[in-house]
Amino acid sequence: MSTTDRIERDITAWFGETAAPATPDYTDDILRQTARSRQRPRWTFPERWLPMSVITFGRVNLRPVPWRAVGLLAVLGLLLAVAAALYAGSQQQRLPPPFGAAANGLVAYSKGGDIYTVDPATGARRALVTGAAVDAGPAFSLDGTRLAFLRTTGTASIIVLADADGRNPVPVPMAPLTNVSAPSWSPGGRSIAVLTDDNGDTGSLFIIDTEARTIRKINVVTDDNVVEWRPPDGRQLMVTARVSRGARFALVSPVNDRVEVLPTPVGEAAGGLRSGGWSLDGRRFVYAASDGQVHVLDFDGSPDVVIKPSLPQDQGGYPRFSNDGLHIVFMEWSTDPQSWLSVAPSDASTPAIRVSAIYSVAIGTHYHWSPDDTVIALEPQFGGARVLLDPAGGRPSTPPWMTDEVESWQRRAP
Repeated sequence: MSTTDRIERDITAWFGETAAPATPDYTDDILRQTARSRQRPRWTFPERWLPMSVITFGRVNLRPVPWRAVGLLAVLGLLLAVAAALYAGSQQQRLPPPFGAAANGLVAYSKGGDIYTVDPATGARRALVTGAAVDAGPAFSLDGTRLAFLRTTGTASIIVLADADGRNPVPVPMAPLTNVSAPSWSPGGRSIAVLTDDNGDTGSLFIIDTEARTIRKINVVTDDNVVEWRPPDGRQLMVTARVSRGARFALVSPVNDRVEVLPTPVGEAAGGLRSGGWSLDGRRFVYAASDGQVHVLDFDGSPDVVIKPSLPQDQGGYPRFSNDGLHIVFMEWSTDPQSWLSVAPSDASTPAIRVSAIYSVAIGTHYHWSPDDTVIALEPQFGGARVLLDPAGGRPSTPPWMTDEVESWQRRAP
């Protein structure tokens, strides 16, 4: 027998002995010990309540993620978070410019000693400030985020500042003023100007610091209750001043209270001077003089432009610049006391067009442009319904929401 045959025989015998069933000698000892132990509960075996595919999924399919991929995902997540924060911040801080045309927001008005708003788009009304105090004269800030109004006791008033929705009202610590005009906000919202009618003929100018909540009186005697902040930054404001030579326009600095009285305007001779606001760039100023004409004063030294009425023989007064500075609305008349409103281009390139009905009595001065310049809100002084006028001369309208005076129209971002 060869060596190879003998090896094959020995291996075959070894496999046969190894595969044969056999019981270890210590089997009985093991059984005696395990018989005293309780069986493991079924719920502790995951395969009893989870599919085996779920248990083995991670072992079969999951592979280590490269650190480069983890870093890229982290950077991407950070960029998305920053973008979301910037978007949310831009949405919250989107405000209209202080001058120029803007979108129409809410309309604020006072009634029965309380402050309300109405949404012209929906007609929805809301009470902003109510209570025992007598509140009136609401005025939105030029960015539409805040509200100022008068709180009156007897015949004297103080200024109250609040959020645009009426929350967080804070009275300005001040001595009450009599016969106060509606608050006029500066472009940045830091200051508010108000005028008083001290004796029925002349008045005073006060400037309120809305942050420090202080008030100071400016050394100027006013002749009218209109104050106009100069675009684009409010570095000056215009008032009609009473001086020894009669009525004059005066530029007032809100920083150092400096008052600069301007020369006698064209057409002024008998104290009929009335301001009407600035152009968008702060270079031109519209006014009415005692000659019965509407003038546009150019601060670059150019001659005044005289606005053309709808008919050559008519007279005009109490002008108002549109928000974009392209048009002027003013009161026009040919025979007292009849009057109406007309609109003309601010460069006097064409005559004015009549945009309202002819009123048999004085129309009054309660009219102003909507923030987007598409309509002019008018409340006739004596009788007649409140109306919205079309600056292009279309038919006037009286929408259901306009049952109360439009005292302040909120500006919103376009």
